[in-house]
Amino acid sequence: MKQYFQLQFKILNRKITDFGFPLLLGYILILLVFILLSKYLFKNTEFAIYAYGLIALSFVSKLNEPKRNDFLKSVFKKNTYKKLRLIENFIYCLPFTIFLLYEKQFMFSVILNLFAIIFTLFNFSTNVNATIPTPFSKKPFEFTIGFRRTFYIFPIAYFLTYISVTVENFNLGVFSILLIGITCFSYYSKIH
Repeated sequence: MKQYFQLQFKILNRKITDFGFPLLLGYILILLVFILLSKYLFKNTEFAIYAYGLIALSFVSKLNEPKRNDFLKSVFKKNTYKKLRLIENFIYCLPFTIFLLYEKQFMFSVILNLFAIIFTLFNFSTNVNATIPTPFSKKPFEFTIGFRRTFYIFPIAYFLTYISVTVENFNLGVFSILLIGITCFSYYSKIH
């Protein structure tokens, strides 16, 4: 088990150096960014505790991939595997727990660690592959391909239209209509 954690530490060190930072500077930057983002979250929202817990559990849930855990089960004995998963989950939750203790959220830090223990019992996939269904699934044409690539523009355009109505800015409304039109016309500039 010790070799596994040494290997994970070497992988983390390699990722930091591949990113272009010396190890010491990389760890200091990770720590500073974590602290600053945590303080920012707790300063600006009243539901920071819940968001913070969800962020921590999303990191822990990355360890619950079925393929990864099946591999670990094949390498380690059952008791060693359970210990390894517990230690991993606690390591991932440790910075969040320390910051919650700093914020005097003792009960919530205990709840977060209980969830980390519960997550060791289950394996679930966090990959969500969703596609927009179309009647042209085997041979999509230009419009469906273009829409799939630029669907996020439409809510922005509708939001701009709402703003133009509320502030009575006719030009902003025209711009949002033109934005949708130009986006739709751009689908046919490249034929797939």
